[in-house]
Amino acid sequence: MEQVNNLSQFKEMVQKHSTGETYYRGQLSHYTDINSSISRDKGYVLNEDKIFNESVLIMPKEFEHIHEPIDYLAKMQHYNIPTRLIDMTVNPLIALFFAVENVDDENDGIVYIFNKNGELKDCKHVRLLSLLAKINDYTFSFIQKKFEEHYGEIITIPEITHYSTKPAFIKYSQNEDKTNIRITNQKGTFAICCNEMSPNGTLGQNIMPLVSDIKVKIRIPYEYKKVVKQELDNIGINKAFIYPELPSVGDYVREKYKYRNYVKENIYTIVNTKDESTGAAKRLSMVVVLEKPQQIEQIKVICKTIINGYKKSQDVVWIYIAKSGEDYKNTNWIMRAQWIRPTLNEMFKPLPIGNSQDGEYYWDYSEDYSVRSDFYKTMS
Repeated sequence: MEQVNNLSQFKEMVQKHSTGETYYRGQLSHYTDINSSISRDKGYVLNEDKIFNESVLIMPKEFEHIHEPIDYLAKMQHYNIPTRLIDMTVNPLIALFFAVENVDDENDGIVYIFNKNGELKDCKHVRLLSLLAKINDYTFSFIQKKFEEHYGEIITIPEITHYSTKPAFIKYSQNEDKTNIRITNQKGTFAICCNEMSPNGTLGQNIMPLVSDIKVKIRIPYEYKKVVKQELDNIGINKAFIYPELPSVGDYVREKYKYRNYVKENIYTIVNTKDESTGAAKRLSMVVVLEKPQQIEQIKVICKTIINGYKKSQDVVWIYIAKSGEDYKNTNWIMRAQWIRPTLNEMFKPLPIGNSQDGEYYWDYSEDYSVRSDFYKTMS
């Protein structure tokens, strides 16, 4: 697990870990695995073939020019119908957008990197996995029969055993659907999930998550999601680009210019205030424990608000910010803030803890606090 707090760090991490053919996926951290939508409900799994076939009956015009099971699944995925497909992209910045898209959700964002050789849609592996989505009998003889009926090609039992239990990453093609602006902008493709083989050697209905194929996970802490989303917006990657349909453009504009009141009561607690004055300068340090997660810019507003209450009585103020009581106990800070009175004699000014935009407030940002927090949890 790696942590990044801004777009520049993310690009460096991607360059470090992306070798050869690479696929990316962005999502929220509360999804502990990468599961297809069909596998998120037992009823979906047990009725995968019914979902497939009924969807075609309900929307016949949408599928009238489609012939292959994988193309049916791709169309269903577009309409948010549960499938065994998982959305992927070959553009890491698109995956990053999906990881930070919902800045109000207090979960961290995660970008997964997969170094995999993609497969063509008409290869035997993809053909088999997509065919399994539309049949209700997983006996090897029935699969062989249906495979030959549909594709005019023989598949052996060893091939079924091998291909049905391994996911397939579908190779990205720029020519796949030039009429679909969304797919073009997202540089999207899919991974198609495989089935679970039961201990007795028969093929089961359970759809497996993507686990073993992950090269690296990059975490964007909740506190920095809004910062990263703004950086993406600055280079044209935003909701209007990702979802070019007109309603999405409206959503983007409304969200971008919405007024937010950052400082609210009961969102932090000041603990462990300590007088560190010298004879020539009044100095105070304190720890702030957040009562709920906050975006990094909100945390800076909180720090400035607290400091404003001490400007008349102090010359220097340090604030250490912890995301939780557990992080406070382990001195695992999200960031440190420092204020130095500009008129304080240079002889008595402490060294700045970090960069400043105005020569008065200084900031030091941790680049690994979320990873360290996970480590402390495993040790407790």
